[in-house]
Amino acid sequence: MRFRLPAAFHINFQAAPKPKGCLKTIPPQQPNNQETPMTFAYFSILIFALFNSLCSLLAKKSARLLDAEANREPRRHRAQASGKAARLFAAEQNGYEMLPLYAAAVIIAHATGEAAQSTVNTLSAAFLLLRAAYIWAYAQDKAALRSNIWYGCLMCIVALFIAAC
Repeated sequence: MRFRLPAAFHINFQAAPKPKGCLKTIPPQQPNNQETPMTFAYFSILIFALFNSLCSLLAKKSARLLDAEANREPRRHRAQASGKAARLFAAEQNGYEMLPLYAAAVIIAHATGEAAQSTVNTLSAAFLLLRAAYIWAYAQDKAALRSNIWYGCLMCIVALFIAAC
């Protein structure tokens, strides 16, 4: 027995209005034999992900948790961290929270083909520099500066989305 949706749930894709402005449809691309280049912006996603590992390493070094015993229960040691180590662990966590949004912005900026590659690369470089400053400010307990830098990182992401329009 096959399940069929009632007629009210059927969608007529042909009748959908055409979007305007930034929300335009992108025609499907025909496969070609050209390779997509690995741009700096794409590579910056990996660099940003590695920043998070660097935060974890610096936090463990600061808390003297680089021995085998500390590696057996890393979450317990992380919860007990204080001072600089706790702030670096928090910076790492914030990096994991921001990574999907940044990766989406870079990929969308490339996929639409609307943004100049130099613009995407420049915004990606600015994001990475701001992110490095953010980690430093977090480690040094400069709360107001850290928050302002975080907003700068967010503006780079917003600018990538706008450039894609």
